[in-house]
Amino acid sequence: MSTRDSNKWDIMFFYLSILIYPLNIILSASLKFIGMNYFASKTIFILYLLVVIFEIIILFKFSISLKRVAYLIGIYFIYILLYLTAPVAIKWKFTDLNMLFIYVFYLPYAVLILSRIKDFSLLFESDTIRNINAMLIIGTFFAKYLLKDSTGYMPFSYTLLPIWIMFSISLLGKSSFIGYIIVIFIFLEGVMYGARGPIIFYIIGMIACRIVIGKKTVKRQKTVQDFIILIIKGVCIALVGIFISIQLISNNTNHSYIISKFSEGTIIASSGRDYLTNLGIRYLKHMGLNINGVFFDRTLLPNNIYIHNFILETILSFGWIFGTMILVGLLWYIVYTFCKADKNNKRVVIFLVSAYFFRYFLTGSIYDDYIFIVFLSLLYAVNNIRNEKNVLYYDKY
Repeated sequence: MSTRDSNKWDIMFFYLSILIYPLNIILSASLKFIGMNYFASKTIFILYLLVVIFEIIILFKFSISLKRVAYLIGIYFIYILLYLTAPVAIKWKFTDLNMLFIYVFYLPYAVLILSRIKDFSLLFESDTIRNINAMLIIGTFFAKYLLKDSTGYMPFSYTLLPIWIMFSISLLGKSSFIGYIIVIFIFLEGVMYGARGPIIFYIIGMIACRIVIGKKTVKRQKTVQDFIILIIKGVCIALVGIFISIQLISNNTNHSYIISKFSEGTIIASSGRDYLTNLGIRYLKHMGLNINGVFFDRTLLPNNIYIHNFILETILSFGWIFGTMILVGLLWYIVYTFCKADKNNKRVVIFLVSAYFFRYFLTGSIYDDYIFIVFLSLLYAVNNIRNEKNVLYYDKY
């Protein structure tokens, strides 16, 4: 099988894995609505099983390089080192169900398959994927509004964030009335049923994409004009979405986290997160040059809660020196990959950062979340595309 055939399968595998949770929201809510609660509770397992079967097919259908197998073994070795150096009180975290799932499914999935993707254009240019994304956006909205889906506001919106961004990137440079309607649905479900972070990251991602990969113009004046028009369109769509959201909420029993925060005048504040952050900063002031080990933040906080900020989490775990080195290295790799990528792959980096990385400033842990593993493997794939193009160029000459 050719590399091109492998790439199509790998991209489709990644896309199918993105669909697991949005599809589960729709299927589970639909089955509960018709009284099939038992089957509703099993849809997530069925969807994961289908994706695992697809993964096995790919692994048997296309050869895996020994280099990637070596990388995978090396990463397992790193986890062993992290376990050995972790605080004794939190070592159990390395063997909980979430981490076991990472070892068995997500690490092989990311290192052996995702990291070898050579072309991401199918995600943003396929009419089929665009139409599926549109149906998922509408479907998840009505799963909430009509079927009373019980998914929490944070998992709901963070799950849909990659779908929102993929669909909207596919609209760039196109005039589509239906597309604008779908974008309004994005704001509807984001404002009515989501958290603040995903909506903010979605807006940042789309503005960045429009600036970076928008149509090039000869005159600077035209570029500024396009940007102003973009902002006006975005504000109009957002206002329409928010207005409709308020009207729908007034006639609906569902509770909107964002609207309630706005009405309370606390749209920016987060008392729970601020409390955790203050505890972490208080310890940092007296930490000195200690290296405490990964997950140390959970030994400081009540009920083993993570600190909800990957910067604090990293410094608390690895100390001021090594923690800073890790953070600077990560930031450098993201910026380096973006700067060296061509226009098409710049949109991939923006997609990855907006959908999979920004979240860690506000929630989640980069050390026990499969999303971060997916993010790094895809970022590596983008960087590897540039390296392989350079090799081909020098081989040619």
